Amino acid sequence: ANNHSGDYGPEALLDQLRLLDGMNLGHVGSGPNRAAAWRPALRQAGPLSVAVFAADATMAGFAATEDRPGNCYLSW
Repeated sequence: ANNHSGDYGPEALLDQLRLLDGMNLGHVGSGPNRAAAWRPALRQAGPLSVAVFAADATMAGFAATEDRPGNCYLSW
């Protein structure tokens, strides 16, 4: 998640996610909806399974909802 990933609106964020998926690059912290934005990337590191999360606590306006793309937003 990056506090600037929503700077160009939801369509640009979705374009970014499609590009990352097309390059088979894992990404976390943003998505087409809240469930996807909160989903970790799972990777193997030797014998270990590692879950990578990312969250934004600065831009509530970029928060993903059930039907709007955005970031995994954590309020304090």
